Amino acid sequence: MHQANPDFMAKLEAIKAEYTKESLPTQVAELTTRCDDLRDASPEGGLNATAQAVHAAAHKLTGSSGTFGYAEISVKSREICNLTERARIDVTPFNTHDRNKVIILVDQLQLLLNAVTAGHDKDEHETPKTDTANGLGLPDKGAVVVLCDANSYTVIFAEKFIAQEFKVIRIDQVDELFQTVLDSKAEVVVADLDMDNDSVVDEQEFLKLNSVLDHDVSLIFVSAQADMTARLAAVRAGGDAFVIAPFEESELMDTIDRLTDTGLKAPHRVIIIDKDEEFTQLVSDTLEKSGMICEVVTNPNKTLDALASFVPEAILMDISMPGCTGQELASVILQQETFVGTPIIFISEDRRREGRVDVVRQGSYSFMAKPIDLEKLIGVIRGQAIRFRALRARMVKDSLTGLNNSSMTRRLLEREIDNARRTKLPLSFAMIDIDLFKDINDTFGHANGDKVLRSLSRLLKQRFRSNDVIGRLGGEEFGVVIAGTTGVTSKIICDQVREAFAELQFDAQGEIFSCKFSAGIAEFPDFQSSSEIMEAADRALYEAKNAGRNLVVLANHKNAANRTYSGR
Repeated sequence: MHQANPDFMAKLEAIKAEYTKESLPTQVAELTTRCDDLRDASPEGGLNATAQAVHAAAHKLTGSSGTFGYAEISVKSREICNLTERARIDVTPFNTHDRNKVIILVDQLQLLLNAVTAGHDKDEHETPKTDTANGLGLPDKGAVVVLCDANSYTVIFAEKFIAQEFKVIRIDQVDELFQTVLDSKAEVVVADLDMDNDSVVDEQEFLKLNSVLDHDVSLIFVSAQADMTARLAAVRAGGDAFVIAPFEESELMDTIDRLTDTGLKAPHRVIIIDKDEEFTQLVSDTLEKSGMICEVVTNPNKTLDALASFVPEAILMDISMPGCTGQELASVILQQETFVGTPIIFISEDRRREGRVDVVRQGSYSFMAKPIDLEKLIGVIRGQAIRFRALRARMVKDSLTGLNNSSMTRRLLEREIDNARRTKLPLSFAMIDIDLFKDINDTFGHANGDKVLRSLSRLLKQRFRSNDVIGRLGGEEFGVVIAGTTGVTSKIICDQVREAFAELQFDAQGEIFSCKFSAGIAEFPDFQSSSEIMEAADRALYEAKNAGRNLVVLANHKNAANRTYSGR
């Protein structure tokens, strides 16, 4: 089996580190400077010349960032290239609407670069720093502040389980909360409502966290009381979750995992379907400035293509459409399984009550009349998208691990292959299978087997990027779609995860055991469809099993179709 030369890989990592430190910031700065020139250019003087300079800088950044694995930066700069392409070849005049779009994209690029240079870049595939305190080789995911009495069930649980993955900071006074969270940059607070100190339910102390701090804080309240009084106290204090004590290990840990899931904090995706181009430009600019990602459709016949490639979390649609009504188009959309439940916000110049009733009968989630209150629109769309994301997460997630279920993983793989084909960027798919998992269940019981599955799922979420697709394919088998990344690089990443997983230790009533996994990786465009890439990864996985397990194998067209081996 071919193994990458260690000296070569070290040189490759050194080159990437140098690019990240020097070339990437320089190229983004050059693009920003050209964008500043574009801001200052007057339409009368012609925008094409400055737009051509922006195109040249963006084109260079697109190629280099994609080569070094910064997929989101490459995709964003490619969007700038597409917008400025017609100015480069002087087909049509570059207009102010295009300029505003480019400015927004450059601002977003700067935010991505800031994440890279701050060491928090989710596009960068270097090994995260580990928390040596727990000895598990796991990435340091930050701190959890636990507000409870010293002898409570909550602190015992925190010290035994939460501390395996987070730095736990315990306090017993609510007036210490704000400063503790500020100093530790904690993203999660677990507060016991049953403390002797009655001030624990001081609403203002909790509400101050997300109104003053510069980062989001998730609040989990714990109580042995499940009545309305306790639940209302938690809600009024800004609680994101309520857990009844005593609780199982998985219950609180899954709640923390859900609230710290970066996928739930990703920008909301909105499609705007309206024939009025000036209106759609205004709305899309407004929504994008508020942190959302927008796709505009002015021709209803293009709706299905846009939905398939963009996969929105909310749809803003005019009731009056050319060739069909908004209600008819909504029915077409909601007849597709992928978009069942997707919130549709209808907009219309008709303010009559009857029109709104008709909309409700069609299953729309909301109705807004023109002229639109943009501030209210932002709130409505964000609220609908948040609810949809939460509901969809429950529908498409595996109940044990919280990862995407098998059908959703396959669906997202197809979407990512389409994106890779369009952007000309690589993509890899890794199929991971825990070695001899049946022996683990038979020897230590299914409850401990479930702990192993949950631990691997957490490790995968920690070691891969937020925009990578991670799913449980069934049983002890997992799949990861690694966007913008070659098979060689993906193998390095998977080997690092494999080694970290082998270091984990599990306690089965005093008996300590550990586990290993094997993986097969296949790369697009070597394999063109989702079925081809999954079959190739599966063949590579079987090769790893046959070669002795605890291996990662990169597929190629010469992988044998031999699937015979003794035990998984």
